[in-house]
Amino acid sequence: MKYLFRADAAPHIGIGDLVSLIKLSEYLEGEKYFIVKDYEASIKLVESFNLNYFIIDKNISTKDEVDFINKIVRVKEIDKLIIEITEKKLIEYVGLEAPKKIAVNFDGQICDGLDLVINWNSNSMKYPVRSLVGYEYAVIDKRFFEIKKAQPTQVLAAMGGADEIDMTYKIVETLLKNGITDLNVIVGAGYEGKVYELLEPKVNVKDMANEYSQAKVAITAGGLSAIEAVAT
Repeated sequence: MKYLFRADAAPHIGIGDLVSLIKLSEYLEGEKYFIVKDYEASIKLVESFNLNYFIIDKNISTKDEVDFINKIVRVKEIDKLIIEITEKKLIEYVGLEAPKKIAVNFDGQICDGLDLVINWNSNSMKYPVRSLVGYEYAVIDKRFFEIKKAQPTQVLAAMGGADEIDMTYKIVETLLKNGITDLNVIVGAGYEGKVYELLEPKVNVKDMANEYSQAKVAITAGGLSAIEAVAT
């Protein structure tokens, strides 16, 4: 089986789109390829996981992007295309040619021809095609379900991959002012904040399950970070 994944990571959209598809790929057997835009966070992520990937320009039109996806589908003889697009409306992706097409979608506006839609929000949205809806379908690292809790000692602060309003800095500053110094602070590939003024965080950690297992308290953002904390 050959899979093609399409998602991005950037400060304005976070890294959850791309991370969830990377984690999904770890459940699947076969050849796997990724297409990402040339955002720094996207490239850091796919390189850190040693993935096979293609890069497209961040300013590419949707039509040209679809043409590029279809070209890779044909050249690599892709069996299944899996996309998670939040930067643009999924409904704009007209003419995708893969034999099987799967999409992660949260706004209900889907393109034609999809075989499966996944939405791990807690709503009861109805799709006109086969769908999996609800938190139980969130795609996270399978290690989160295998954790054996150690004796936790740290406070973990992980605000997701981008943290565009720099909640990390505000949280760490508050904790330190209140005498809490046993901190494990993690930032993602898209982080551009100023927590470095206070301490040296861990960056772009691959094994978050291990980090959560060492935490007595976890302070997280929404999205996949919160789901990982709940799974732990």
